[in-house]
Amino acid sequence: MKKLLLILGFWTVAAFGQENSNRFKDVGVSDGELPPMALANRYMIQGQYKLAENIYRDELNRTDVPAVRQQLCNALIMQKQYYEADTMLRGLVLLDSNAEGNYWFLAISADRQEKSDVALMLYKKYIRKAQQRIQNSHSVETENPKAWLKMGSIFRRQMHNKGINDAEWVEMVYDYEVYLRMNPTDQFAFNLQEFVDQVRLRRPDPMGGVLVWDEK
Repeated sequence: MKKLLLILGFWTVAAFGQENSNRFKDVGVSDGELPPMALANRYMIQGQYKLAENIYRDELNRTDVPAVRQQLCNALIMQKQYYEADTMLRGLVLLDSNAEGNYWFLAISADRQEKSDVALMLYKKYIRKAQQRIQNSHSVETENPKAWLKMGSIFRRQMHNKGINDAEWVEMVYDYEVYLRMNPTDQFAFNLQEFVDQVRLRRPDPMGGVLVWDEK
């Protein structure tokens, strides 16, 4: 049970990427003093993804826990080993179609491969599954707000590269507004709000208009 709790405790870092990694830094603790999963967490924060991958694989040889597989997939995605990660994650979905973490990592993988439509679909699926779990458990928590940020950023990149139509503009603004409402303490909240305020003045014509803007 102690080992399982340790594994689940470090699920937070794997599930939500490295955005909040500062909270998990082990100040003044040497590598040799950390248990395996904590050490892998440190390696992920440091960007030493191969070292983290090796630990996850060793842990899976001892106990095949889905949360560890998800963390292994995270390490693989960060090394651009998308095929293995996606294959493993799809297998986890077959085992448990309600585990939102699987959709989160699949979305991250698709996003990094610039499969925008697939990533958007998976982020939305992650949100639905997370909200369903939270509702069923009567919890006061929310889904990871970073999903909304990442969806908005997909449209923002498209706006720079090929442009976005009115429907995409509406969704981008909505995604960012939800994120800002859910995570107002983000260190870059002011900059993001400033962008939202500026892009509001640039809505494309609903009758076939396209907004291409590099924000310069």
